[in-house]
Amino acid sequence: PYQHQLYADIAQGVYHMRVWPGNLAWSVLGKICLGPFRVETSANIAPTAPDGYAGLLGRFQNARNFYLFALNGEGEYRVALMRDGKWRTVQPWTASPAINPAGAENVLALTDDGQTLAFYSNDALLFTLDTLDLPSGNTGLAAGAVDDVADIIFDWLRLYDLPCREP
Repeated sequence: PYQHQLYADIAQGVYHMRVWPGNLAWSVLGKICLGPFRVETSANIAPTAPDGYAGLLGRFQNARNFYLFALNGEGEYRVALMRDGKWRTVQPWTASPAINPAGAENVLALTDDGQTLAFYSNDALLFTLDTLDLPSGNTGLAAGAVDDVADIIFDWLRLYDLPCREP
């Protein structure tokens, strides 16, 4: 309560994340080991909290080790690394014309080819990272709130190329 609420809205056919200010919520896929992959999703940030953000997780190991690729309803994106429970900003909030404002759909995509992570919005490349501090891992959806309760709707999710590598 008063941190986050995650649920599938069966009537609308969407996945809903409601997040209270100062919190980050996520849902990871059931795969533990992903080989090279591309994950895509459709996200819509409610206009009532344009500073809320939607994102994708990369190389998720556990709640203390993962990458966060996020965009907000104000047309900005950010990349951060959670390493051993401490945040490190990889790319601060940066404006991009490829990001639609709150209330409009954005198609987010993340690729991990084993060497580079690449983050996209609406088919436009926003950021690449080729100095990777975490091994291959899981992926998932993320949502966060800054000043107001943020409602983020994910309409669909696609995951491509799933060859799983043995440890």
